Amino acid sequence: MDEQQLKDLIDQAQQGDRLSRERIIRHFKTFVLNVASRVTKRYLTWSDEESSIGLTALNKAIDHFNHRFGKNFISYSYLIISREIIDFFRREKRHQHLSLQEPLVVGEDQDLAEETPYECDEAEKRYALHIEQSELIQEILIYQSELDQYGLSFEDLPELSPKHQDSRENCFKIASVMVETPELIAAMQRKKRLPIADLSRASGVPAKTIEKHRKYILAVTICLLHPDLERLRSYIKKGGDEHASE
Repeated sequence: MDEQQLKDLIDQAQQGDRLSRERIIRHFKTFVLNVASRVTKRYLTWSDEESSIGLTALNKAIDHFNHRFGKNFISYSYLIISREIIDFFRREKRHQHLSLQEPLVVGEDQDLAEETPYECDEAEKRYALHIEQSELIQEILIYQSELDQYGLSFEDLPELSPKHQDSRENCFKIASVMVETPELIAAMQRKKRLPIADLSRASGVPAKTIEKHRKYILAVTICLLHPDLERLRSYIKKGGDEHASE
């Protein structure tokens, strides 16, 4: 399903077309399960409540998504799904906390149910860290969905990345030429590969050099093109965890 097809289906679903909505849901069911599993940090199936919450959140994303805001539907739906699941956990935590505080037994043990300011502060820090990690996971999921169209994988990036920092920087410069040349981007998106000969002429870099790192340059170009992948750009430029210290 390409971007225009998805946009049309969302418009139709928002106007009440049930079949269009069902088609979107079928297409994104695996995505919903993956997001729910990543947020909860455990393997989930459709029998788990978090998965149902994720599916309901996807419906909400369909209802409220507005492509004129410039957001990618995948990133938007990830945000809605993760927020709904996190809110579910917070509601459950409050419910459990209130249950613990019921004065079933009067005495010193009752104080154990009360959270100290330090514990509250630590909980807030953990929650903030969880949000930050969720946002990074969101970027990875968005990026992977883009890479899939070109037969690339996020997990392969450390292996594809040049080992030397200057080589990686040169690849970023070549990718920047791609991004700044609409004709090259159109050819890339149409053929789903790097237009090496045309890019060589535009950048002044020998075609053999581009060919050597073509997958990495393609991956960088895809990342630079997407407005929602700010965190990943620095990660890719460093070559991933494996080369970050070089």
